[in-house]
Amino acid sequence: MRALVIESGQARAALAAVRGLAAGGWDVGVAVEAAIVRFGYEVILPAGDAEALSLSAGRDRISAVVPLPEHRSLMSAVDKLELTRAADRAGFRVPITWKPGDAVPQGVEGRVMVKPRLHSEPGARVL
Repeated sequence: MRALVIESGQARAALAAVRGLAAGGWDVGVAVEAAIVRFGYEVILPAGDAEALSLSAGRDRISAVVPLPEHRSLMSAVDKLELTRAADRAGFRVPITWKPGDAVPQGVEGRVMVKPRLHSEPGARVL
């Protein structure tokens, strides 16, 4: 079996995945469609959120299996704002979270952590 792993060059976890697949007998490549066609990869594995979103959005142009949920479900799973809201609705304690441009919620003092809502989504602004 052959697998293609997509990653930005920054993910140590991707190296572990490639090594693990190779140890399990898979022929593994790291790079997209030209590589799939040239080397006959059967499945393509993203190494992170940005790669997963890019592959998901373009899966109709990829001849290998992209083992990801439907794009809308994937977006919900990696969107930090939506995930925080879902956790809050489920009764989990979550950090105070708001979108850029919204008023700072009452009770927020001192330092805050700023994170992107999404790591990437092809053709869309990151909010």
